[in-house]
Amino acid sequence: MIERSDNTVLVVEDNPVLSLLLSLLLTRSGYEVATVTNGQEALDYLDHHPAPFLITLDMNMPVMGGEEFLRHRADSSELCAIPVLLCSGSVGEEGTEVAEAYGVSFCAKPSRADELLKLVEQHHVAMGRLARGARSAAVDHDSIPHWPGAIIPGGN
Repeated sequence: MIERSDNTVLVVEDNPVLSLLLSLLLTRSGYEVATVTNGQEALDYLDHHPAPFLITLDMNMPVMGGEEFLRHRADSSELCAIPVLLCSGSVGEEGTEVAEAYGVSFCAKPSRADELLKLVEQHHVAMGRLARGARSAAVDHDSIPHWPGAIIPGGN
């Protein structure tokens, strides 16, 4: 059985600015964050660390993109137990179609910080792991310090 971390989000994003913004948002909201820059690094991370309660996954990355990571995830019952929030700035329905095909959540980029955080919190609550110090889904997200209405930009 895979070891789990109750409060960690694995951010899989090749854009260093987006990765930093998402990490800051999650950290300021009480979550622990691990970051990698592509799907292969995510698989390597998952082989050597406790499983996060959520993976935020960019769609378009070098080495191994989001869809290829999801194919690998589909082959492992342990990895399938980790929820994924697929984030994409792809034009059209490509991102939502991939998310539906693999049974994961979808978030379009750019996103409002409060909307993205609400999706993360919903996964946290659904996993039964609302951690001490993390904000609950009922929090007024406009009160998040330095983030009211902030936009997490799009990008590849």
